[in-house]
Amino acid sequence: MVKRLSFSRLDTFQQCPRKYRLRYVDKTHAGRADALEFGTILHAVLETVINALVKAAHVGEIPAKMVEEEYRDEWARRELTERSLYEEGLAILRQWCERFGYMQEGQVLATEQSFQMQLGGRAMTGIIDRIDRIDENTIRVVDYKTSRAWMLPDQSMQLAIYGTAAKSLYKAERVQVAFDMLRHNQLVVCDLTAAQMDASADWAHVLAEQMQNATEYAPRLNTFCHWCDYKRGCSEYGRALGEPLHVLNLADDADALGDTITATKQRLAELQEMQRAQALHGEGPKRPSVRRSRKLPADVATRVLERHGVALPLDVLSIDTKKAQQLTKGLDKKERAIISAELEAETLTANQTVVR
Repeated sequence: MVKRLSFSRLDTFQQCPRKYRLRYVDKTHAGRADALEFGTILHAVLETVINALVKAAHVGEIPAKMVEEEYRDEWARRELTERSLYEEGLAILRQWCERFGYMQEGQVLATEQSFQMQLGGRAMTGIIDRIDRIDENTIRVVDYKTSRAWMLPDQSMQLAIYGTAAKSLYKAERVQVAFDMLRHNQLVVCDLTAAQMDASADWAHVLAEQMQNATEYAPRLNTFCHWCDYKRGCSEYGRALGEPLHVLNLADDADALGDTITATKQRLAELQEMQRAQALHGEGPKRPSVRRSRKLPADVATRVLERHGVALPLDVLSIDTKKAQQLTKGLDKKERAIISAELEAETLTANQTVVR
């Protein structure tokens, strides 16, 4: 019986059931990647500073010196050593202070606001980074993100759940949800809609049922595998390291490309480590060649789309992901997401180059 639900648990199970089991069922401890620790440090600094200012009934600009001192202390506590990452964090926080601007009396209602509610027929708990008062009828739920990839609040199950909780806690008529994209130095805001709240409840209910009925927790490759705390002992990740990189890992914008480059560098280091280890035994993996194409093979696209009742025009020999999105535009968001995932997975298999 799943006794406690949270967005983190549901999201982890959706990403990779094996990771969910290791973290939440077996409670296996694993060291965290520096990138995750970096995000935790920035969260902790902003929480500590804002809490102190709220208690002091501070009105005015955020004291940059106070933020910098707390950052240095938190960095030392976490024992990170990468100088470039430290400098990046310091620059991010200085920009945040300037952007936050003037702190008004009563502006911040809460930081690290815990909640418990019923969602999708299940008890859901969580912690909200910050809740602001916008006007007498409106509150704003803010979640800090250090990701380089752009994130949209109207597409976030996390913010929909947190917004639903905040609406109930503060009896607000109107709720805004926002990602504070720290690396981009921008607050991205939208109104929380009834459709978003309903979708998050359905999402939570479906995943909770899957978790409840799970008997096996198979590993599932996903875009976050490079940063997983448990990747060292994961057979699926180890197998994937020997596969060629695929075109769908290439990014379409500068920020996502930054994440791809970081992941690729990490993968290169791991492959080199494997090669060194195998060289000790007189063996070594051959370098795979990669055929790069941004198109989806027609047979793959036809097979996937027909499963969902979408016909591919007969005169089309191959399509790209944008065309596939146009063909599925009339379907609901959940089914389009499933189609996109299936297209990615089956194209990945079809385009893999055999190493000889």
